Amino acid sequence: MKIFFYKYGSICEPDISDSFRRLGFEVIDEDMEIYNKNLLPSQCVETVSKKLIDGQFTFVFTINFFPWLSDLCEIMHLKYISLIVDSPVLELYSYSLKNDCNRIFLFDRCLYNEFEPFNQGHIFHVPLAADVNRIQNVIKNASTSEKAKFAKLARTLGRQMEAHPCAGVYAITADMDFETHYGKRANKRRKMYNGMIPCQLYMYYSAPKFEHTAKPMPKSGFDGKRTAPNRFNKK
Repeated sequence: MKIFFYKYGSICEPDISDSFRRLGFEVIDEDMEIYNKNLLPSQCVETVSKKLIDGQFTFVFTINFFPWLSDLCEIMHLKYISLIVDSPVLELYSYSLKNDCNRIFLFDRCLYNEFEPFNQGHIFHVPLAADVNRIQNVIKNASTSEKAKFAKLARTLGRQMEAHPCAGVYAITADMDFETHYGKRANKRRKMYNGMIPCQLYMYYSAPKFEHTAKPMPKSGFDGKRTAPNRFNKK
């Protein structure tokens, strides 16, 4: 399988590209827009069309949606797969959304409900994914100084919340020693997964106490039921 990956500089692109290659796909990257943000759609079409004609690609892939690229794929009878990672994405409000070549994947259920009727069978809902291999390696290979830096952040958060109490703090982290670093045992914990990474949700919800002063009894009209004279009786 040969994939043409048009990139514009999204932080998601490296992980997706690496995942394709680990699956054994051949990936051809086009990154001209990363280095030149002033390119016109016509210039992009001119450059990309030449590469698609001779490339024999299985499909074209992008993070988010490019109407000009969808139109080009429609003309060249190539499948165009777009993974939406932002919300909203203004480019979706385009006539190009209806192209038969499109396979658009949205993580936002509201966006899916809004756009799916305009191209049924070509727009799908899918949860956002993460490259867990890279993230696990970052955690596993973190140096002692890096771990100390993250622990310091948790300690700073704990001190700030102690000095300025709020309604609650909810922290999701893979740090199993978070309570120690935070400086306080959580009211409740819950096991969670970030992709395939085991995490914990630490819940702190001890709200500050406020003094409540009861309202004084009315001086007139008190009959044991805290009622006042009816001011609307007809005279």
